[in-house]
Amino acid sequence: KTNYSADYKNAVGQYTGNMYALDYTKNPLKADTLIQEVSATIAADSTITFSSFPLYFISKEITDAELREAVIAKGSTGMKVRYLITNKADNYLYTYIIPETVILNDVDYKGGKHKVAFSFVHGTQGFIYSQKYLQVPMYLGGIFIDDIIHEDVINNKDAARCVLQFQGNAK
Repeated sequence: KTNYSADYKNAVGQYTGNMYALDYTKNPLKADTLIQEVSATIAADSTITFSSFPLYFISKEITDAELREAVIAKGSTGMKVRYLITNKADNYLYTYIIPETVILNDVDYKGGKHKVAFSFVHGTQGFIYSQKYLQVPMYLGGIFIDDIIHEDVINNKDAARCVLQFQGNAK
């Protein structure tokens, strides 16, 4: 069993880059690439935190227009991703990405305040080039309203519509 404790410490730092997502909402036959600058912080406890995660990137696939607009109106939120180092080669750390559920409280929807949650599919592979580069892919899994599944995104849409990816460099 390989001990990666030094690698977790070496990965710690601030990373700035772009969050990418494909958007088919304007033209179903052509994907536009959404890009927004985002900062990420890697902590020693194997957590990557995005301070201002763009909610449009995960709400664009909501089929209910009223809910989609209510979520987009919230702007951005913090998001955490856990990672596990699975391998190391040529200073690249190969990671197993585990995004935490994004929970929005008090979303104005259908005349009331609701809890809206976005879950992600676990098990994507990311990369960290210690103190230089970070790549974090994530797949949207499902959307919940008040803890009840509203949309099963990953099983009902092309996976390319569900992917988000952060690519950044160390500050």
